[in-house]
Amino acid sequence: MTLLMMKDGDNVVRKKNKILDLKNSEQYQKVKKSLIQQLSDEEKNISDYCLDIIDHYMALWTTSKALESDIEERGVTISWDNGGGQKGIKKNDSIAELNKTIQQMSKLLELLEINPSDSVSDPDGDNL
Repeated sequence: MTLLMMKDGDNVVRKKNKILDLKNSEQYQKVKKSLIQQLSDEEKNISDYCLDIIDHYMALWTTSKALESDIEERGVTISWDNGGGQKGIKKNDSIAELNKTIQQMSKLLELLEINPSDSVSDPDGDNL
């Protein structure tokens, strides 16, 4: 698992805990279960290859949720200070990383031949 390293050690711990919380969430379990069900045959068998791809997808899913959380917390622009008297505002790198992560997730779904319309929905009808 890769963490975004911050100057403050507490932020690293929070990011790690966020990933663990996401992996233990009900939503994570629903998405993974739905993917497995969509790829299982009538006898509920699924290949190790497909399970491995699903695990990769779920790692990207947790990453995307953590990036979304970072964008919500810090915003689309962030202040920086290099400690040498230079300060400024720059774009939050999580936005570009989120876009890349979503693209890779889409490629994995294509590889598994799962269409977005086949994706799992929560009880409110929102796609997960």
